[in-house]
Amino acid sequence: METVPKSPQEMAAQMLDVYPYYSDYQMPEGEATRLGEQAKGLKAEIEGIKPYMLPDDELAPKLADVKQRATESGVWRADKGEGADERLAFAVEQKKGYGYTEEEATAGALKDLKRNGYLDAIRDKRKEQERLFKDPISEYIGSHEVEADAEKAELDKLLERTVDITTLTEAEVARLSRDFPSGNFVYHGTGTEQLVKILDSGSLANAKALYEREDAAAKAEGRDAGMIRRNSGFEGVSWSMNGIDALPGDRYHMAGFVAAPEAVLSDTQQLAVPSRPAPNEVLQISAEVDASKFYDAKTQFELYRNPGMFGETNSVFDNLFSVSMWEKEENRQFRDEPMLYQAKRGLLAQPEYQAQLRELYSVDEGGKIRLNPDLLQQIDNEIPVAAVWLQAAIDTGRLKGTQFADKELPAIIDQLNGENIKELIGSSRQDWGQYEAILDEAEKVAGNVEVPVEQMYFVAPRKDAEAWLKVMARSPHKPAGILLYDDKKVRLENFASLHRGDHTELTAELQAAIKPENEGYIDYAEVLGTEFSDDMRTGHKHQVIAEKHLSNRGAIKKVNDKLVIER
Repeated sequence: METVPKSPQEMAAQMLDVYPYYSDYQMPEGEATRLGEQAKGLKAEIEGIKPYMLPDDELAPKLADVKQRATESGVWRADKGEGADERLAFAVEQKKGYGYTEEEATAGALKDLKRNGYLDAIRDKRKEQERLFKDPISEYIGSHEVEADAEKAELDKLLERTVDITTLTEAEVARLSRDFPSGNFVYHGTGTEQLVKILDSGSLANAKALYEREDAAAKAEGRDAGMIRRNSGFEGVSWSMNGIDALPGDRYHMAGFVAAPEAVLSDTQQLAVPSRPAPNEVLQISAEVDASKFYDAKTQFELYRNPGMFGETNSVFDNLFSVSMWEKEENRQFRDEPMLYQAKRGLLAQPEYQAQLRELYSVDEGGKIRLNPDLLQQIDNEIPVAAVWLQAAIDTGRLKGTQFADKELPAIIDQLNGENIKELIGSSRQDWGQYEAILDEAEKVAGNVEVPVEQMYFVAPRKDAEAWLKVMARSPHKPAGILLYDDKKVRLENFASLHRGDHTELTAELQAAIKPENEGYIDYAEVLGTEFSDDMRTGHKHQVIAEKHLSNRGAIKKVNDKLVIER
């Protein structure tokens, strides 16, 4: 198998993904702990570098320095580096205690020590990543037996639809021009397991459709409904349009579906820019939904009500709820200190904190508090959303007649407990209740969005063609075509990750096949309502566009078989 040199981003991704193991049993007392602490420090150092923010020529020397120190310290592999002789001598004596000869003990000790460190952890992770691809494929092929002649006949038909992007013929170019008439494309990537399910079910569907499908199947089979895995919105199907930034999938086996918007969009649907969009992201939803109103309401509702699944989420509800959880000593080992307490020592200790918070809310004629949408995706969550809402409640007189009356924000935070936060959460309902009503109404008209496999091309790396063709030969549903890209260029996912993936490279591969030079081509900036630049990014890993840049966003609809933008 041809070896592909690792890019600096791939090296960073591998080191960030793993937690090296060091065995107390195979090392002198305290040595495993020492190496583990050093490994933890080096990993934190790589996180601090923020690889996704750096070009390769800047990242490479920083990673080289980290790797050199990891090697010299024994963190990279425990049979090398500082203290290696002492570790080996200890491990050999352990082996000899079980009756091994000196030679056998030395060989066994070296083998064991090599299993300690970054290098072995990276190799194990790579095997795990390969299983994520191979297992769903093997399981599907194994559970769908076909006669050899029937399989060959299906494979021959599929090969006629298969296009290798690196060796396009004139006939293939003409065919792609026909299937993508305006030069526009939408791409949906996901993991291997999900892709197999989509091919077998016959459609790429929104979560609402998936839930209904699973409920119906569970009732018919007399069982409980299973958990639905999804990476699309509840209300629609997520796509990247004419370019890819967010790129989910299985590393080294990135795959998905690409289609012409004209093919997948019905007259009763639209492609809308959602809240918290990744660059180039659109959602295929019902045209009956007022997209601007819906996503504005969704943003406000999340700012008020988002619960934390694994720790505190920055919302009014969860900021307050975290304070109540912190009251119990036994909860503290599982949670970080509440954001409100951290802000009290930091932001709220500054003399001008009130002016800063007052910039982040507005009040309508009815006294309802509207939060600045950019609070939703703060890079470091330095401003608790509840702090903004509490300041607004103070300023508007909302707290008069309560135990918090005539107090400033730091004093209110000191007074919070599990009982009195219920009163505050109840008061906030008058602000978020209107947004909940908008979301409930939109859910009623959202409907199911299901895109037939037959309307989409399947996209996969060239090296995986045989495996995917065998799946499709057994699937009752066949894609309109198969596009194979250069697997040496596209290897890494780019989905809320600390490394930067190969989304730009996959975009280039697709645009080599689907030519954007066409008068019907729509640049994403036209839908967004402004030219996108990297300084518009926000969020923990700079994955999404800040809400303040979405005020002029539009939606794409199909009118007389043509794509038009409406605002």
